[in-house]
Amino acid sequence: MIQINRHLLYDDGTLYILEGGTGRLYSVDVSSFRPGDPPRAAQNLVSEDIGTFVRAQRLTNPVNTNLYNLTFGPDGSLYIVDSGANAIIKRNSNTKALSVFARLPNVTPTAEAVPTSIVYNGQKFLVSTLSGAPFIAGTAKIYQVDLAGNVSDFRSGFTTLTDITLSDNNNPIVTEYGRFALSPPPPGFVARTGRIANGAGTALLDLLDRPTDIERASPRTYYVLNNGDGTIQKLTY
Repeated sequence: MIQINRHLLYDDGTLYILEGGTGRLYSVDVSSFRPGDPPRAAQNLVSEDIGTFVRAQRLTNPVNTNLYNLTFGPDGSLYIVDSGANAIIKRNSNTKALSVFARLPNVTPTAEAVPTSIVYNGQKFLVSTLSGAPFIAGTAKIYQVDLAGNVSDFRSGFTTLTDITLSDNNNPIVTEYGRFALSPPPPGFVARTGRIANGAGTALLDLLDRPTDIERASPRTYYVLNNGDGTIQKLTY
């Protein structure tokens, strides 16, 4: 069974699936799929080993990799954020060759970026970050990455970002997982402190229970998956 860490990406009949724990990228032809078709065994799917390449780059100490999310760039290549390596990995559209497209700096002197999602807005990539433990409020950022792989701040002041999408005018909309508390024990994320915010940090929907994903279904309609209470909510914006 595949344990999907974060994200799926669909393109012209092919579904791309990241399995972060093993560092594999699966591609599945679903063009002929019909509801009721039997499930396909993971061992029979086409897959590529991304994790071995990432570990060989030794981007972190200790070496770490955790494939987390992906998008297409303007050249048709896949761009994969690795939350363990704090990097963006490029998979060439023609050769499938892998390269390190960009490395993300720490969000604070002691907290790693931990990238969680990536989108392309027609000019540059925007990358959301969770920020490393202890997940201090206000330390998560949206980074921007140009087509040469240069990284800079886009917006700061967020808390535990888990996903990013684009509005109809290509402005970012993000999910904030929630506030992390060290006490009372055990430490953890506080229920119903998550929210949806725009790129300026303004709340669009709050009191959410640990949201992890947001998908735009139409120009003004979004669906939000809340991991804490297992609900899907609709947002019109």
